[in-house]
Amino acid sequence: MVRPIVLAFVLVALGCNKEKGADCQKLLQVAGPQHASLREAFGRSDQQPSDLEAQAVAFEKGAADLEALDVKDESVKAIATEYAGVLKQAAQVRRDMAASAGALDPAAAAKAQAGATSLIVEETRVKAKIDTTCR
Repeated sequence: MVRPIVLAFVLVALGCNKEKGADCQKLLQVAGPQHASLREAFGRSDQQPSDLEAQAVAFEKGAADLEALDVKDESVKAIATEYAGVLKQAAQVRRDMAASAGALDPAAAAKAQAGATSLIVEETRVKAKIDTTCR
């Protein structure tokens, strides 16, 4: 009698993991390229305001894609929403950097740089959450 119960438990557990696995795949397909773009964009200092604006638009598109992600697992959905927030923040930081560059305002540039540093820390935290959840 114990074996059928154990078997049923294992099958239910595998079913949940299978669904989470598919949801994780969807998340990784969208978040992975965004992670690479974000790291590349924030790793360069030689960018024009028009480049920064183009990056902001791309980050907003990535955020929208994450928010529209069709996933069933609530933990994966929560992480997708959290990463979308990071990308929206990245878009705002890029726009702040573009504005400060155009205005030649050292205080605004310092504020934008602080925002960029804070963003990278937050992105690293959320990316670690993705890695932990979707191993």
